[in-house]
Amino acid sequence: MESQAPGSRSPTTAVPASVIIPDYARPSALMVPHYDATLVDLLEEVASVASQWIGVILLSADPALSRAFVARQARPQRFSIVAAPYDTPWIRDRAPIAVREEGGGIAWLLPRMVEAGRPFDDKLFETISARALRPAPLAIAQGNLVAGPAGIGLSTSRVLYENSVDERGLQTFAPALGLRHWIAFDPFPEEPTGHADVHVRFLSAGLMAVAWHPRDPALQQCAVDIESRVKAVRPDIRTIRIPLARVGRRYASLVNWIQIGRRLLLPTYALTTDDDLAEATDLLAKEGFSVHSLPSPTLDLGGSLHCLTASVFV
Repeated sequence: MESQAPGSRSPTTAVPASVIIPDYARPSALMVPHYDATLVDLLEEVASVASQWIGVILLSADPALSRAFVARQARPQRFSIVAAPYDTPWIRDRAPIAVREEGGGIAWLLPRMVEAGRPFDDKLFETISARALRPAPLAIAQGNLVAGPAGIGLSTSRVLYENSVDERGLQTFAPALGLRHWIAFDPFPEEPTGHADVHVRFLSAGLMAVAWHPRDPALQQCAVDIESRVKAVRPDIRTIRIPLARVGRRYASLVNWIQIGRRLLLPTYALTTDDDLAEATDLLAKEGFSVHSLPSPTLDLGGSLHCLTASVFV
């Protein structure tokens, strides 16, 4: 993986010449962690399915295991293996943010992290990148920055207290990340990740999906707030509401999907009913998206398919 490393820029309130790459952009490749652990079956299924449509980079903690897996695949030529140590499979937390620069190149901005106890994860992308990464101006996990069209960014209010700023102060950092409008919303109560990609995703320049609980007014209000704040900036954006299930701190969010063009790898959980899956599939099909559902045994861990992978743009 390569990144361009132009000179650093100080945060400014000017409209940025560079623009963050949106959530729905088709990546050059999908990076999937691969190691012998409890989630290996899920990670291998993600890699196998994704390889039908895109190149897959296995981030391997065990190259021999990864080579054996690739040898069993129908399309082994679509895989590459990068060996590196890491602490957890939640690689999107530490993944750099992709920004398209004025000249058309891609820059990777590496956020500063605040969580302790993950030393290999903290250095992961610096270790595997062919070029130096540009430091991002603040602390934010990449899963807590959902990018929309024309430089719209969505984050939960976690980004505010992690960086000791209010929302007005947050805007001073926006241009350095290729953002024109940065919206920070309150997350679902007790949701353990505090990441925006559990709450909302953009599917195209004109379409957004929010996680929608059919009965809980507080969770519905969170989704309505996201919808209204985005529409205040882009009134033309339509919204679809994807069924959400919850028990306590366990949120079965289907929007934590992996998008590859018009194809979605959709996580399902023990809390996901057949009716919820059918409704989500039908809503997405009406918008021209095909769904491949994958059982995700991650309810007690927080996050799912999107959080377990990283998009690579070159």
